[in-house]
Amino acid sequence: MALRDWLLGQGFEDLFLDLDPERGLKAGQKWQAELKRAAERCELVIFLVSPEWAASKWCAAEFFLAKSLNKRIFGVLVAPTPFAELPTELTAEYQLVDLTKGSGITRRNSRRSPAANP
Repeated sequence: MALRDWLLGQGFEDLFLDLDPERGLKAGQKWQAELKRAAERCELVIFLVSPEWAASKWCAAEFFLAKSLNKRIFGVLVAPTPFAELPTELTAEYQLVDLTKGSGITRRNSRRSPAANP
């Protein structure tokens, strides 16, 4: 919930975080329909990318839904994840932020090698 707290602290008041008990999915809800509704009304989708995210067909479906709705997409690597495991549309079109280095933020794009990153 650190991301939620940070976003709220930055003034973002209308958030949907699926695992948030207050702002996310509730027991008994049809989760696919709720995620679609959230994607339709949002302006920006933040993807927290990890090997588990890359292996999930549902996460890929959420990415492609956001892309098809022309949403702003912000990908954040939260665990080391080979670019080859990510959807080509994500790595070819979007600059990702890499938080896995421990200190500072590194931006990664599949068109550059990791050594070329600032």
